[in-house]
Amino acid sequence: MEPQPFCIKCVLARAAAFGLWLAAIAWLSLTPQPPQIDYPLLSWDKLQHASAYALLAFLGGRLAALLARRRLVGWLLAAAFCALIGVSFEVAQAQMNIGRVLEVGDMAANALGALAVFAGAWIWARLQGRAW
Repeated sequence: MEPQPFCIKCVLARAAAFGLWLAAIAWLSLTPQPPQIDYPLLSWDKLQHASAYALLAFLGGRLAALLARRRLVGWLLAAAFCALIGVSFEVAQAQMNIGRVLEVGDMAANALGALAVFAGAWIWARLQGRAW
């Protein structure tokens, strides 16, 4: 299988999507009164955290897979970066004195969402017969 040619438009588009979603998460994480969802299943806080960081890791993984020498390494780095961002935002909530508190459960949900995306990328690569 031939490697795909480098596409600057692809990188920019993926970077923009990642940056916009990261900005949305930053705003939701650091605003004193984030919007609330009234639908019962979607109002579960840990599901919101895991979903938000899964999408962030997916967007970051798509970007990193273009830039890394090995795609799965890019996916792993993206997932790790997203998990660290989740920890950072939780710590920032506690430090900023905005009425929000650090929750270890939220950190875990953030990391699980990001790592679930990496696990999916790893499984997909194995099904496609790709190595690291």
